[in-house]
Amino acid sequence: MIVSRCGQCILSHRFAFLHFRGDIVCASELIHFLLCCSGAAGGAATQMGVSMRILHGLMALVVCAAAVFCSLGAMAETKLKIGATAPPLSISDWINGGSSVVEPDKVYVVVFWATGSGSVPHLNDIQQKYKGRVTLIGVSKEAAKTVKAYVQSKGATMNYLIGVDENGKTSKDWLETEGKAILPTAFIVNRDRKVVWIGHPGEQEFERVIAAVVAGKYDPVAENKARPAVEAARRAAKLRNYREAFAHYETAIGVDPALFSSLALEKYKIMLNDAGDAKGAAAYGRSLLKSYADNGMVLGDLAVMVLTDPAIKEPDTELANLAAKQMLSAAGRSDAAILSRLAAVQFATGLTSESVETQMEAWMMAPEAAKAAYKVKLDQYRNAATKAQTQMKSQAAGSN
Repeated sequence: MIVSRCGQCILSHRFAFLHFRGDIVCASELIHFLLCCSGAAGGAATQMGVSMRILHGLMALVVCAAAVFCSLGAMAETKLKIGATAPPLSISDWINGGSSVVEPDKVYVVVFWATGSGSVPHLNDIQQKYKGRVTLIGVSKEAAKTVKAYVQSKGATMNYLIGVDENGKTSKDWLETEGKAILPTAFIVNRDRKVVWIGHPGEQEFERVIAAVVAGKYDPVAENKARPAVEAARRAAKLRNYREAFAHYETAIGVDPALFSSLALEKYKIMLNDAGDAKGAAAYGRSLLKSYADNGMVLGDLAVMVLTDPAIKEPDTELANLAAKQMLSAAGRSDAAILSRLAAVQFATGLTSESVETQMEAWMMAPEAAKAAYKVKLDQYRNAATKAQTQMKSQAAGSN
């Protein structure tokens, strides 16, 4: 066995342990994996006195394997293409409710999956986050008994709509080409019933595109223009070439700073966590306050991310508070989404009672379709406030 220098990849006689997402191989991760392994092999060769000729052979294998696995992307062809009108769903059995009609003026996420490919845990989070604004449907063409048993075994972690494909018709209409399919595969459908995105639900772009479609800001022309730079940025970041990665990020963001604001936040996280450049991240974060001075939503997203993202171990509280303050200056208190972001910042900084009041204000202001999602957060803050009050009373009683 060879363990790579990055400590994340392990090479053995099997590939099953690789964190390939479902049945789709992520080419950039595989290349990173193979390159890391070759680096580890170099160290092992030096230690064991193995001929460099052997090492060169391994490097050649790395390149060939990367080419082979990258070519697997071509296997992910789907029958429906981007821009196509989403057809009806042919479903024999529904679990957790459902409807077979893809209606206009609604956003849909349709995910084809199988019990063998496993569930995608964060789909449940998306369902809660966009409850009332996005209809999320999982479709499997396995036997109804098998699907029902699997969903029941997952309990509350899989409570979005699940449909059992009727004789495989939905898969044939949406997914399969020449009877082949890669699972899981997700389709995002906009309010005009047009397919705007197809891919693996574990991809970074998945949630960003959902947010853009829900906000009515998804621009396929800009997306196509920025895509090469985005892919180059993430590829360079995987290979730890951060200078090149950051340059590509700026190119992509420059296509439309408002549309690609999430890439600016992504760059901040990579600078802080992966590159380990806290000073550079602090400076970049503050530059975003200027770049998005009049965009309250982006400033709010920055503040919430800095304080609540579990990947950020040492939050820059000063940056988050500055962003929240500037958010209110730019957008005021007349938008439910802005108030909800403020409540999240208050809650994360220990202002629990204030977060309840602010989230209540946001919930009352929210459109009817979004109220359920706002209520989830309101209940969370209320429960925390109640618990804190109970603890304070208990401590006071104990001191007496």
